[in-house]
Amino acid sequence: MGIILAGGRGERAKPITLKSTDYIRSKALIPFVGRRLVEWVLEACREQGIRRFYVVTQGLENRNQIKLLLGHGERYGVSISYSRSRFDRYNVGSAGATLHNLEQWDLQGQALVLPVDSLFGFDLTAMERTHREHDALVTVASVARTAAEISGKYGVMRTGPDGLVQGFVGAAPTRRAHLRGQ
Repeated sequence: MGIILAGGRGERAKPITLKSTDYIRSKALIPFVGRRLVEWVLEACREQGIRRFYVVTQGLENRNQIKLLLGHGERYGVSISYSRSRFDRYNVGSAGATLHNLEQWDLQGQALVLPVDSLFGFDLTAMERTHREHDALVTVASVARTAAEISGKYGVMRTGPDGLVQGFVGAAPTRRAHLRGQ
């Protein structure tokens, strides 16, 4: 199953998300090379065998915009469910939103959690194999970046030579999880 984090209104992505002065398009719906970002994510996962998706959104307008495009997945040959508006207050921050919705949907088993605003290639089979080989609780796919590229923008993940996450700069110690860079 795939869990797509489709966030909020796209305030931080202005002016790209401004369709007009009084209308903000969902960040998931930003057009990129003939498709919306969320379509790229959905189709990349579908091509690798994922057929069941859960979309975590925040805000009625954002949710409605995404539902208008994707529906319940019929056009894409997949099944799509959406987070409920009454839980919007929990749908802030990637980790918190994911955990809360896993509980609300009573999801069990493996899930691929994907941000809607990052497009990158990945090999799901290789990630699953590595996850199982290391008996990992969580596998994090990441893209290598220099310190200058991420300084002040993102958290920094520190890994050991074995690929295991050792911690996050400025964050409290975490449980060790296997890292599979793609």
